[in-house]
Amino acid sequence: MKPITRKILITSVLLSSVSAPVLSEPLIQNNVKRVGHEYMLYILKSDRPSICRKLCLLDPGCAAWRFVRSGFEGKNPRCYLERAVPPPEPDRCCVSGVKPAYLIKGMKIPEPWGKNFRVLVSASARIPGSRESFGWKERPEALGQAVPPSGAKGVLYLAPPNSSEPAIVEGRVRVPPRGGELLIRTAGNVNSSYRLVVRVNGRRVFSGEIDGSRWRTVRVNLSRWKGRTVRVELLGYPLGWFYNYIFIDNVELRSLRL
Repeated sequence: MKPITRKILITSVLLSSVSAPVLSEPLIQNNVKRVGHEYMLYILKSDRPSICRKLCLLDPGCAAWRFVRSGFEGKNPRCYLERAVPPPEPDRCCVSGVKPAYLIKGMKIPEPWGKNFRVLVSASARIPGSRESFGWKERPEALGQAVPPSGAKGVLYLAPPNSSEPAIVEGRVRVPPRGGELLIRTAGNVNSSYRLVVRVNGRRVFSGEIDGSRWRTVRVNLSRWKGRTVRVELLGYPLGWFYNYIFIDNVELRSLRL
């Protein structure tokens, strides 16, 4: 389907008053293009990718954006907004980005662990076979193709944004002086699985396959960072792509007993 185009000359003045959150990697990528889900085209006057980023943040339907530098598709730079997150492709024509999932309706985590963690990247469209979208649900139930195990209360329904990139939940926790352990209660989809990778300050500390037969508690020892505040990333990678949905019931930090 051809994108719906709106050819508008936009200057930085129009967007100068718009505040935007500081984005974490891998949400902004230089010399990368994301192509395949365009629905809006803006022709810009200014050769600044930040304008395209702000246009995406302002549009509730935007999941990702692509800024094309001047000279590649015409005299003026261009900004494409995408309904979903296409896979990245190296190309010096462009700067591409992904809207933080925590800015999308329904992605906020209302439970206590949501004070420290937020969804950075996920598919945000409707769950296939359902009228519901990915995000927080008050109870686990079959929603179209997404079928978590029973035995939980509030559950976060996530999915990788495409076949090559993970869903990402990020957070910051302060490890107790005596050391601590991070407990992640999670599951894959029925008759399917995903790969969970846990990183602490960029260091991989866990990698394993999570299936949908039951809820599993993954334990990650954080004692090497005792007394420090660390950045934790939970990355959910697709395995085989189809039905690779991710369910997270709870993330808890516990102090280790001596």
